[in-house]
Amino acid sequence: MKAVWDHWRQRWENALLACSKLGGRADELVIMAPAAVSEVEKIEAEIRMKLPESFRRVITGHAASMRMFWHLQRKIELPGPLVGIFCGNCEWDLSLIPEWETQRKNWITSCFPNPQKPGDKIWHDKLAFHGLDIGDMLAFDLSQDSFPVVYLSHDLDESHGYVLGKNFEDFMDKWTQLGCPGAEDWQMLPFTHDPMSGLDPDCENARLWKKLFGLPA
Repeated sequence: MKAVWDHWRQRWENALLACSKLGGRADELVIMAPAAVSEVEKIEAEIRMKLPESFRRVITGHAASMRMFWHLQRKIELPGPLVGIFCGNCEWDLSLIPEWETQRKNWITSCFPNPQKPGDKIWHDKLAFHGLDIGDMLAFDLSQDSFPVVYLSHDLDESHGYVLGKNFEDFMDKWTQLGCPGAEDWQMLPFTHDPMSGLDPDCENARLWKKLFGLPA
């Protein structure tokens, strides 16, 4: 896992450097110490469920929280499928999991209470680990043994329920290869093929994006 983590860290650094070369904003990469098992167990007791093992390995082995942010200040010419990409914002924080879970449950109570409705159902049996300013969320699908990472859309958009990775490590490995363009659906979906494909860092849009942004091929 250390070799994989080293790849992630190098890719974050590459993305920040690429953005800087384009005249954009690139914040300092922030990586905190790994979480103690007792810290994880405290959060699990609070949310009354176990964290997926793929996520647990990362937060106990490498970082309880991290943040990588870049923002393109100068307009670069992007083709249609990529035109909405403007920033990168990769982060997680063990201590915020209860807050994100409360927000997910509030969405269910206020808007998506009926698990018999297809759109509502997708909000159920999940564990949120990251919330977006627009109200959407990234979450683990607890109904699947591998706990894939899925996108939750507050307005039940096309992206609602899209699988982004087979598990947390798979999602992060593919996302970091892209330089972690923002977690909003319009920045993620150009790198998917269909609702079940997950991110594909080798697809045509991905190759074009990496070339235009300045990432290693």
